[in-house]
Amino acid sequence: MDAAAWEQVKRRGDAAVKAWIDRELNGTGVTVVLIGQETAMRPFVRYEIEESFRRKNGLLAIHIHGIKNSDKKTSRKGRNPLDDFTAMVDHPFLGIFGHKTEKRYSEIFQTFDWIQDDGRRNMAAWIEEAARKVGR
Repeated sequence: MDAAAWEQVKRRGDAAVKAWIDRELNGTGVTVVLIGQETAMRPFVRYEIEESFRRKNGLLAIHIHGIKNSDKKTSRKGRNPLDDFTAMVDHPFLGIFGHKTEKRYSEIFQTFDWIQDDGRRNMAAWIEEAARKVGR
C-alpha cells in the first residue's frame, strides 16, 4: 500500500483502519512485524499484533534499523513491541498439561535483525518456521 492510500484509510478514522487491518489479515498464517524506531508506540501495530494472536497467526519480528531509507539514512534500533504482550502457555518444565505460565510474546515468537541475521537470505525460512510453530 502506498502512502497516499494509507492516508486515505486513516482519514476515515480508527474503526476504518482496524477494519482494513482485519481484511488484510484474512487468509494469513503469519504476521511479520517490521520493527523500526517507533514501531512499538504505534497503536495500529499493537492492534495488528493482538488481532494476529487472537486469530492464532504465527508472529515474527524483524528489526530493520540497519536498512537505509530513501535518504540513505538509517534509524536507531526500536523497542520490540512483542515485549509488551503476554500469553498463558503450558509450563515447559513441569510436563503437566493444564499448568500454565505467563510469557511475553517475544519469548514465544522469534525476533531477528535484518542485517545481522541476513534477512534477504533467511526471511522465507523464518516465515516457514513461524507458520510451523502454530500448525499452519
